[in-house]
Amino acid sequence: MEFKEIVKNAVFHKVGTNANSYLKTFKDKYTKTNSFFTSPSNNTNNKIYVYDENEKIIDAFKSHSTYDQFCLTLCAFGYIENVNGTYRIIKKELTNKEIIDNMFLKSSNKDISILRQSRIITFLFNLNIINKNNHEDFELKGKRSSGVELKNLIVETSSWEKQICMDIDLIIYCLEKIKTYDFIKKENDYAK
Repeated sequence: MEFKEIVKNAVFHKVGTNANSYLKTFKDKYTKTNSFFTSPSNNTNNKIYVYDENEKIIDAFKSHSTYDQFCLTLCAFGYIENVNGTYRIIKKELTNKEIIDNMFLKSSNKDISILRQSRIITFLFNLNIINKNNHEDFELKGKRSSGVELKNLIVETSSWEKQICMDIDLIIYCLEKIKTYDFIKKENDYAK
């Protein structure tokens, strides 16, 4: 089966900030803690303050949506998990193979699953399986739109996809997983 048939009509979600920024923030500010959370009562000046397990402020976000996107991205990669509103850090460092395995896991949170498959799609783009000449043939769908523009695939590619594409064993490993992966399609209720 051709990759186009496997991926056709898959839902692609663009992260507002490239995943690289979120991963760098995580490594710079969150690796000295085991968990983090926000407290609505302590959010002032339109900022969302993030606290570690000792209730010390470790970060601030401009909006809830940015904080949510940050957390969803880290969940998708497999660094954190949501435990009753507090995010527990699962791993502070992950190998590329561990991230690949995480990307192919389905989550009960559809947003995490869609972010994961979006990373898989940008991997295919970075590998040139999806490219400027054929991207319309894949009929990718936006989470809230009917299509995905080529520029979104370009800006969404993170350092992870680039690293995978430099290792032939990881490329083969990832491509084999794609052959049996059940992409979330726009026509599925799960994606709506």
